[in-house]
Amino acid sequence: MAILDTDRNSNGELHMTAERSIKFKQMKTKNNVLLIAVVLALLSMACASKKATASPEQLAKLQEMVDSNAFRLDARWANPLATQTVNAIAVSGLLPLGSNPNRIDIFGMASYIEFKNDSVFGILPYYGERQFTRKYPPTDAGIQFEGVPRDFEIAFDEKKRQYNFNFDIESDTGEGFTVNGILFGNMNTTFYVNSTDRLSIAYSGSIKDPIDRE
Repeated sequence: MAILDTDRNSNGELHMTAERSIKFKQMKTKNNVLLIAVVLALLSMACASKKATASPEQLAKLQEMVDSNAFRLDARWANPLATQTVNAIAVSGLLPLGSNPNRIDIFGMASYIEFKNDSVFGILPYYGERQFTRKYPPTDAGIQFEGVPRDFEIAFDEKKRQYNFNFDIESDTGEGFTVNGILFGNMNTTFYVNSTDRLSIAYSGSIKDPIDRE
């Protein structure tokens, strides 16, 4: 498994239930300090992605995908917060070859977010620490969500020639996610996931056609 988790809730079920009532925006405010590292990683990836110039064909293809709301973000790298837990796993030699605590190779793993019609499907490996207890299936501890997102926004930045997007969504287990990201004209992408239950994580990869689910 590619999941690294530590449980930080020692106050029992009553405490956990109270935390579940916190809204997404309140959770983001509480974790602002931790998010700084994720944002810096995202900006670093964004700068690297913008170095490749987009062709007119790529820009036209991306616009077509966005207009039809049919595209998939294939994550190639995971960028977790370099916490003590992640660093300890790296020192133990358990990360994939060519990885480090800030940049983990997730090639070959199920790792994507797909937009199709009014729905979003997401499955991503997770490296980091949980903040609150929640029951997860033993073989299903990564990030997963499916359904119609709340507050979905996607807008084209004329100056930078890129799309910025964000949305909120909840998993079947009740975990809430806020996803923010960038779609570059050269068909690369960077995005980060903020959770109500665990520390934030960023991903980078490429933009593809959606999976045929028929």
